[in-house]
Amino acid sequence: MFCCTFSLWAATPEVRRDATGIEVVVSVPREVRAVELQVESFRNRPVGRQSDRSPLAPASWVDRPPRRPGQELWFPVLDIMPTERMQGVAEFAEVASGCRYVFNGMFNQTVRALEKRVIVPAMELLYWENLLFVEGGEARLARFYLSERVQVRDGRARFRLHPLSENWRGRIAWRDAAAAPGDGELGSIEVGEAEPEKLLHPLLSLDAAPEQPPTRGQLADFLRDSVGFLLRARDQNPASPTRDGFFLLYDLDAATYRTSHWMWAWGVDIRMLLEASRHPEVAQAFDEDLKSVAVAAGRRSLDFQWDKPGHPADGLVTVRWNPGAQWKHGAQEFVATADALFLAGWAWAPLYEATGDPAFLRGAQRLCDSVDRLSREHALTPQDWLPAENSWRRTVLNEIGFGVEGFAELHRVRPDSRLQAAGRRFIDPLIEHLERDDGLWNRNLAERTSREASGEHRHTRGQAWVMEGLLAAHRLAPEAGYLRKAERLAAHLIQSQHPSGCWSFEFHRDPAEAGIAEKGAAVWSVLLYRLYETNGDPAALRAARRALWFCLNNRYRGSDSNAAGGIFTSSPNSGIVYRYWYRIACTYTSAWAGLAALQEWKLQTQSPSGRSSAAARRAP
Repeated sequence: MFCCTFSLWAATPEVRRDATGIEVVVSVPREVRAVELQVESFRNRPVGRQSDRSPLAPASWVDRPPRRPGQELWFPVLDIMPTERMQGVAEFAEVASGCRYVFNGMFNQTVRALEKRVIVPAMELLYWENLLFVEGGEARLARFYLSERVQVRDGRARFRLHPLSENWRGRIAWRDAAAAPGDGELGSIEVGEAEPEKLLHPLLSLDAAPEQPPTRGQLADFLRDSVGFLLRARDQNPASPTRDGFFLLYDLDAATYRTSHWMWAWGVDIRMLLEASRHPEVAQAFDEDLKSVAVAAGRRSLDFQWDKPGHPADGLVTVRWNPGAQWKHGAQEFVATADALFLAGWAWAPLYEATGDPAFLRGAQRLCDSVDRLSREHALTPQDWLPAENSWRRTVLNEIGFGVEGFAELHRVRPDSRLQAAGRRFIDPLIEHLERDDGLWNRNLAERTSREASGEHRHTRGQAWVMEGLLAAHRLAPEAGYLRKAERLAAHLIQSQHPSGCWSFEFHRDPAEAGIAEKGAAVWSVLLYRLYETNGDPAALRAARRALWFCLNNRYRGSDSNAAGGIFTSSPNSGIVYRYWYRIACTYTSAWAGLAALQEWKLQTQSPSGRSSAAARRAP
């Protein structure tokens, strides 16, 4: 469906929309030889900025980081498949003397002088979110659009657009290509359904979770929704360095995908698709082979492993770029130990197991060897190498503990006592520095050589990463006492769980006050299922099922087809490192929740009562 308005030229434009795109035919004066086509998406009205503040942010919220004068980061959206002739055009209403810009500083660090009209070849644009970083003076971006020169034949210009989503809306204008830049348009049309009213409220329900487990039918329905959400969130730009991977976020308020360049988070997406591919009730609902999608993403992630013999970070992986005007070029690169091990554990090891491709095995083995080298060289394994600073990050966060997953999974598919020793060398110093007397871990250590850790320890998702590491360490060394540590930590979360199945961002606070940890609910569901399968504790199973119910009950089913199946929240951590309090769904939330559903499915398959063998042994 579409609506069409036009202006200036008398003849009505012809607009046809079908499954493959939008075709427009316009009439122009006979003397016009070519027109400049300008396509402006509704997603760029206006172009989003890092300094934007969500209407859902409470008055007490302090923007972070505070905006620095003379710096801004804009997020132009490309939601049309570009042709080779297209250009991206950013028009500025104001540009102070001395302004400079970088476009997509993750992959291109060329600094140029900012002018009122910035032109970027469209084939160099990323699908969906792009980063336009400006520094050195104040500037005001007026609009961003795609431009293309189209030849006129017999007074008519014909062009075809291929939107990246079915809900594309926007303005298409055309002007005489031979006219001066300031001359007016020959005509314009508005294409697409009217933009829906934006609802300024959170989406999540806090209704109490049912007591009974979900049925097989409910699980299959949820898994199909979760898989569909992940498949739509792939980077399918053939020119993108992250093609075949996954966008981290879908921003409902901006109706766009964001952050394709958090490669570590692909790990759990890959694992969920790989496991879902083994279930015909799920896999047969899709035209694409889920295993092939997982393998392609895994192979792309291998491209980010460093091959720099002699370098401190040799063998590690560029796991993400954090967008932000506070970073040089508008993005900060992180080359990590733990995040890379997470990727290897959730993706590379199981992909080797599923395909026999030695590239996955080589990547995982080399990574584990490199991290173990660092564990031997440092009293506490460093977490991130920062290429922009040519040094290790001084801070270590408690979530580094989840790196043990890489050692444990590689050991599972290729048993090796050296991996057991390496995993213990990695986690034992972390326990010594960060574990508290109550079993929780302090949040961070500002200096890796210090023993003074922060007192913050109630971050729901941060403690989940710790829990993952302890359970992985138990798989490596069942006799070493890691399970008891995991049980002590889990007890805090089980006790503080909301009746709906969720936790707040800080688990000791009320969700309505601190924001809902929807990512935390999904990952804790998986971890509590794992704990139950390990020790048979019925309290862990009850909590795991409640968390799964929260995810099932809160998947999106509104009018935005791209968002279908996602689990959205408005919270102080919506976009993790930016876009705070906007309504955003994280792809790894859906992947974790899907894995939790698969674990529940497995339990119900193993036993009519849904109990593991460990639980059956403990039952009276």
